[in-house]
Amino acid sequence: MAPETAKVLSVNVGGVRKFDYHGRPAQSAIWKSPVGGRVEARGVNLAGDRQADLEAHGGFDKAVYAY
Repeated sequence: MAPETAKVLSVNVGGVRKFDYHGRPAQSAIWKSPVGGRVEARGVNLAGDRQADLEAHGGFDKAVYAY
């Protein structure tokens, strides 16, 4: 049986946004937008991408998420 081949369909990055959550200030970087071309993976994140909660997201073990 031949191994399956993965194909990158989209690379998405985004910044931290502030918003109100149930009347309280909050921040998140969940909103991502696709980018064209190559994107540098720098070990702790992708170029142009940010995470709001660095304890739960980003870092050496969580820089890239694929599904």
